[in-house]
Parts: sequence; structure tokens; C-alpha cells
Amino acid sequence: MRRRVFVFLALISSSLFLPANSDDASHDEALSSHIAALNLLDLGLEHLDVDVGSAGSEIDALVRACGESRFYLSTHVL
Repeated sequence: MRRRVFVFLALISSSLFLPANSDDASHDEALSSHIAALNLLDLGLEHLDVDVGSAGSEIDALVRACGESRFYLSTHVL
């Protein structure tokens, strides 16, 4: 059942969020490449001068978890 939901969402999301006359996909791919490059360099928010106060480690963990989820979805859906 879960796999069917992922497949269904993948099929409708491209038609809803990626109009045929848009270049959003190329922008998304470029942004994804930049994020992947930053992740390879192991740069954190502090390297980008983002002040998160004492929540830095929690935010870093959240960013890593989101990246892992995105990678999983991009490699396992369809």
C-alpha cells in the first residue's frame, strides 16, 4: 500500500508542480547539485553565517535527515 501511495504521489506531483512550459526542473536540479556539493564539503550553517543560537546541532541533524529522505525518495520512487 505504501509503495502505491508513493507511486501515485510521484505521478501526480509532476503534473501539478511541474508545468510543461516551465524551467523549474532545471532550477531544481541546479539547486540540488549545489546542496550536494555543500554536503560533500561538510559545511554547516555556521559556515554560511546563519545564526541558529544553541539549536545548531538539532538543526544540523534535521538538515541531514531531510537530505537522507530526499535521497531515498529520489532513488526508490519509480
